[in-house]
Amino acid sequence: MKRFRDEYGNTAIIKERMIIPFRGSHAIEKAFVLSLSADYDHDFIYHVSVHETEENAMVKLKTMSCDTWKCIQ
Repeated sequence: MKRFRDEYGNTAIIKERMIIPFRGSHAIEKAFVLSLSADYDHDFIYHVSVHETEENAMVKLKTMSCDTWKCIQ
């Protein structure tokens, strides 16, 4: 798990997990879940997205908060 904070009071987490990609699937796949929350609004989660790679999750993260994210963990 990687945790980030930006200059605007938001937190982002990229978490690796195993998912079932679709209903009825017999396969389990690795995925990277990106979630963003507002620290100033009782940790309100305002974005969740699922990505095939950690790099793709990072690309999405960089499009938010003027790319002011700093890794804190």
